[in-house]
Amino acid sequence: MSRVHYYWMKEIAGLQLLDLTMVFLTMSPQINSVALYLKQSRPLFRIGLCIVSLGGILSLSEVIFEFFSLTGNDLVHFELWRLFTHFTIETNIFAFILLVWNLHQVASLIEPNWGVFETIKYLGIVQIGSSLLIAIVALLTFVITVNDTFFFRTYIFGLLSACSAVCVAMKQYLPDSVLLTTPIGHIKNTHLPSCILVSASFLVGFGLLRWVSLLQILSGIQISWIYLRFLQPHDGEPRGDASEHFAWATYAI
Repeated sequence: MSRVHYYWMKEIAGLQLLDLTMVFLTMSPQINSVALYLKQSRPLFRIGLCIVSLGGILSLSEVIFEFFSLTGNDLVHFELWRLFTHFTIETNIFAFILLVWNLHQVASLIEPNWGVFETIKYLGIVQIGSSLLIAIVALLTFVITVNDTFFFRTYIFGLLSACSAVCVAMKQYLPDSVLLTTPIGHIKNTHLPSCILVSASFLVGFGLLRWVSLLQILSGIQISWIYLRFLQPHDGEPRGDASEHFAWATYAI
């Protein structure tokens, strides 16, 4: 290598190092903001974020993905432990972003008012109940139509049912809080269940989200509404929420 070539390569390396330094300095405030938020966030958010992030990384392995996820066939073989592992993995970036946003809402709004036990119980009932229901539907579909695609090859995974449950809880707790102002009106918390369903439908239509996610969202909305409407315990008060703003008819709005 000639001396000129050597100094030319050294100059390029120096410029690349300078560019990387400038990029780091530019991103430094954002990195510090994220680090500060994580430090100040509630433990439930940090633990949940660690679990779903680890699950997202592990789901890149096909072996781990198939081992953790759930199908109707797994239910028939009594592999019920999958009900407690399938929600730890997620392969879709849109679902992951929604999940992180919902984790923030759970940690900042729901868990401080309900407590850790009631929050985890609520989300667990909706998530596991929804996945169990979808697996049963897959089994019935196979028995009736003899089509094995849904039963054997449609994987149920992720926390979209729990995300739906968070949206329903926000609709119940702060229905009139404005999330977004548009030229045609306000989008409020009361519209969240409908918004997540419509958004998922568009993503599924364009092939950007798995179709079974619609079943996860629909069943999650239904189960969470039943729990909050009729079953959730309250200190010294009747179970559930009989208020008109939380009636089933309001979900069509």
